[in-house]
Amino acid sequence: MKREKMIALILSALVFFSGCGYSGGVDSLLSPPRLNSEQNEVWLAMTKALQTEEIRLVYPQKGEYRSAFVMANIDEDASNEALVFYRPVSAAGNTSEIHIHVLDRVEGEWVSIGDSVLEGTQIEDVTLMNVGTGVPFIAIGLNYVSDGGNVLKILSLSGGELTTVSSFNYQSKAVLDFTLNGLTDIVLIEPKVSEVNTQATLISYQNGRFLVKSSVAVDPRITRYSTVTVGYLPSGEQALYFDAYTGTDTMTTEILSVETDWRGRPTLLNLTYDGTSLASGLADRFAGSLCYDWGSDGVIEVPGSRLLPGYDDDTNPSFYLTDWYVFSEGEYSRIKTSFMNYALGYAFDFPESWIGSVSVRYNAYRNEITFYEYDETAEGSQGEDLLSLRVAARKDYDETLKNDYQLIEAKGQIVYLARLGDAVSDKNISLAQVKRSFTRLQS
Repeated sequence: MKREKMIALILSALVFFSGCGYSGGVDSLLSPPRLNSEQNEVWLAMTKALQTEEIRLVYPQKGEYRSAFVMANIDEDASNEALVFYRPVSAAGNTSEIHIHVLDRVEGEWVSIGDSVLEGTQIEDVTLMNVGTGVPFIAIGLNYVSDGGNVLKILSLSGGELTTVSSFNYQSKAVLDFTLNGLTDIVLIEPKVSEVNTQATLISYQNGRFLVKSSVAVDPRITRYSTVTVGYLPSGEQALYFDAYTGTDTMTTEILSVETDWRGRPTLLNLTYDGTSLASGLADRFAGSLCYDWGSDGVIEVPGSRLLPGYDDDTNPSFYLTDWYVFSEGEYSRIKTSFMNYALGYAFDFPESWIGSVSVRYNAYRNEITFYEYDETAEGSQGEDLLSLRVAARKDYDETLKNDYQLIEAKGQIVYLARLGDAVSDKNISLAQVKRSFTRLQS
């Protein structure tokens, strides 16, 4: 009985909490990941050097390195060093200073060689940069929870000493080989300054220092950036897709690429804003949907939105469809249209014949969406039901729902169910079509 109640509670939580931001940071979880044997050795050596165990590990939120322990060769010798991110337990909450502690293995034992205080109150990500010196730089994205500020701090370990090479403030950023020359670049959106046009900059390491190689204006409507996705355009060119807010409940996507001349000099390009006008407004949308690689081919699809029939901006709640576009040669091309149910964890691709003539209603008690023909002449403008999609506990399906619904997918004790409409309509679809059009979103 307890298990079924727990499943019901999870389903309810999905409805109420989907899309909400988690501000505590991974390091504030009650049960942090267990340490493996090597990490435990590093931990013992570090706490011995610090003469205290009253510290709390800090975990990067994104990127390749999600552990508080980064094991990598970051100096001139042939062995790995250990980087450990932590904060003192005595400091209040998640606003205390973050430290990076460096250890090296000497004669089979881990030995502390340095400890530095970082800026920020949480770690966004950690990247090891190849800048052509033979020794990687450590790029650490740091966030301030209090004011939303961000700083990219770049460190280097040389001669057994950890030093700060450079530091950049940013709204959003990507650290990658953007110019495809084998070396790591930085692309960042500069902080917004009142009455000054905000720019994106391409930064590379050259002659012992970081230099701005190119800059380009960004969409002035953007109030804050959300996520950045590394991908490709349909032409095969690498691009950065920045999802960003233009208001409290509205978003857009900005796409940056780079062009290199015959001398190897790069120029940063904003494909969606030329400094005076937007390439298109199709990516302007209600907040919630982010860029996604639906084809798993590296080409990124950009979302836009349209209200379903019967709903408008003043309807609460409003339901809308998400149009998915690829950007090519200066314009968007729609590849499909989906009903995205982030709360219940699935997407349903709309048949083309449904667009503009089918709407939805939601039954919160059943966790069920029903698609119906929109008929302005009918009561409530609701014509015949075409399809219902429901999320339920497997036990409920086995005991009471199996006669009315058909199983389309399952994950653990959660099942995704469909019920086809029984009215005669040229918009009816088969169960096979439903299964092809249904995608369970990865959590």
